[in-house]
Amino acid sequence: MKFTYQLTDDEGNVSDVAAMSFKKMLKKIDNKKSYNVIYKNKKGNLQNKRIINGKVIYKRQT
Repeated sequence: MKFTYQLTDDEGNVSDVAAMSFKKMLKKIDNKKSYNVIYKNKKGNLQNKRIINGKVIYKRQT
């Protein structure tokens, strides 16, 4: 896969999900939970996004 996404849920459980794009990763995860997602984009910049109930609520570039 092209990207590896590090997911941290509200309980603190960390898991890695591999997908070709951010949208395809969203389809793989449980849309009833909230996550903090950290990954590197194609230009090598670290991205930090907050997902609540399957929707991207907060985007922050680190």
